[in-house]
Amino acid sequence: MTVLQIKDRTTSCQEDFNEYALSSNSFIFTTASESNIEEFSIELTLGEGWNDKYSPFDKKLSRISDDGITIPGHGSIVVEVHDEIRVPHNRYGIVLPTGSLFLSRGILIASAKVEPAFVGKLKLRMFNTTSKRISLKKGEKVGSIIFFSTESTKIQNFIYRTSEISTTPMSRSAGLKKWLASNKPLWIGWIITVISSSSLAFVLTYTLFYKPMLEMNKFSLEQKQQYPQEQNIEMNNPSPEQMKQNLQEQNG
Repeated sequence: MTVLQIKDRTTSCQEDFNEYALSSNSFIFTTASESNIEEFSIELTLGEGWNDKYSPFDKKLSRISDDGITIPGHGSIVVEVHDEIRVPHNRYGIVLPTGSLFLSRGILIASAKVEPAFVGKLKLRMFNTTSKRISLKKGEKVGSIIFFSTESTKIQNFIYRTSEISTTPMSRSAGLKKWLASNKPLWIGWIITVISSSSLAFVLTYTLFYKPMLEMNKFSLEQKQQYPQEQNIEMNNPSPEQMKQNLQEQNG
């Protein structure tokens, strides 16, 4: 089995694809630009949709913004490629990761098969093998697909993979949940900083202001409790100056 040379075996015309779908000269349909069609592979680029919680119960994709997407450290997401692929009945494709993306940024995609009669946009599982958050933008190269010829041509039922990108804008609560899930170290750090700052402010205020006042009040109270008789004597036996002032007030 040899890798198919596809440089001149691709088409973006549906009529040509249908006409030669059962022929040994069949075409692979793709909407990829010429710059992404190489001698033996079609380069796959990041499309419009993604989901970081993709499962059999949640296949809906969110639309990727112009700012791109972020894969958390050691995390994974599912993305949809940009271009549509249609495979004839006698071709078999395999999706492979891009070496440059892995070597430079630590991003891998899971290898996948593309069976005869596949129609649609591929969905790929991407893994971040690093501990850092990695951002990707629409149009970036994420993988490659190569094709082989099958030993015989057997008519297959077409396998349609329709795009399931949500056209409804993401709600604020959903966006907040997604942001919190992707930025745990950041918001946990904020909380720790706020708590630490509040605790420090309390300690400083208590040490520099409240504690001296409490100690002064305590000392004053102890003095009163220790010498109550002296205070009473002072009140009942006024000084000569006080007596003179009292007489003047009475005569006046």
